[in-house]
Amino acid sequence: MSAQPAKQFRWAAASVALLVAGTSFYQSILLIPATIYLIASLNRVQEANPSWSSILRRAYWIIALTLSSFAIYSIITIAARHELGIPRAHSLDMMTAWFRFPAGAVAWEAITAVRGELFGHGFYGNGMFATIWLAVGIILIKSFRNSQPPRQIMFTVMLLAMALIAPFILVLILGEDQPARVFLAQPIVFAGVWAIALRSEEKHLSALPAAICAIAVLSGSYTVSALFFSDTMAYEADTLLATRIVSAIYRADPEFDQEKIPVYFSGAVFTSNLWRHENFEVFGASFFSWDGGNPKRIIAFLKTTSIADLTEPSAQQIAVTQSAMAAMPSWPNPNSVRLIGNIMAVRLGHTP
Repeated sequence: MSAQPAKQFRWAAASVALLVAGTSFYQSILLIPATIYLIASLNRVQEANPSWSSILRRAYWIIALTLSSFAIYSIITIAARHELGIPRAHSLDMMTAWFRFPAGAVAWEAITAVRGELFGHGFYGNGMFATIWLAVGIILIKSFRNSQPPRQIMFTVMLLAMALIAPFILVLILGEDQPARVFLAQPIVFAGVWAIALRSEEKHLSALPAAICAIAVLSGSYTVSALFFSDTMAYEADTLLATRIVSAIYRADPEFDQEKIPVYFSGAVFTSNLWRHENFEVFGASFFSWDGGNPKRIIAFLKTTSIADLTEPSAQQIAVTQSAMAAMPSWPNPNSVRLIGNIMAVRLGHTP
């Protein structure tokens, strides 16, 4: 093997290994290389007039490396799950709408969701993304003003369309809108398209990129501050509620031993958060209302905040306790916490 192919192989192997490692943290990272490729190709088309074959040749490499990374990641995941005895998670099945609902309705829902994301209606803070259409307009105007040949303009339009859709491709694949955390490629497209649009040789426009970047940073900082402040207020409220519940447990049974007596939480507590606005998704949400009241999350929250290290009941204990809890009032009624047999039952609310 000559030096050049050997070097290319090493780079390809390193790329696959790093992408597999990244995908193991979060699967949406798998879309990042293709998104970067689209932005890089758009930049090439604006700087020169590359041939269709040169663009496709690089696309083949991106597709091959991405598919190889996904295949290796899948094999490692299946092998590790089999070796460690971990059951297959069904969350992806629940996120896929194509096989659960009529195809026409799913297609319309997916297209509507993508359109909403493209125009800034998807989630809190996404409104700034809608300004990308201004950048798209600037790029197209510059293409016509520079008298680019029709083929080059066609490449520009095609790559712009693909770049805009790339962050939201999972919406089309799965058939329904996804949480904001899935769209990891969205800031890459936003920054890349705007950077290409603002590139100019005219000196009187040199301050424009800095001004737009400053506005974007200020807007993003405001959004992030609002999200995390709502989370902070939710955390403060949760710790206060958790302390009250643990105090109620000891009032119900002064001899309560958290190592010997398991605690079962049923239902959820839905509290209002003044600082949590529409489309905040999980930000500002309470651990006591997550998933309609998830006992595992609640017990984990109590443990990580050092409020209490409670023991979870077994499935058999839960089955016995649930029937007896049906007649119990909901929190904060004093009778919402009581000992049933050898299990401390806490009725937070009605399970939705």
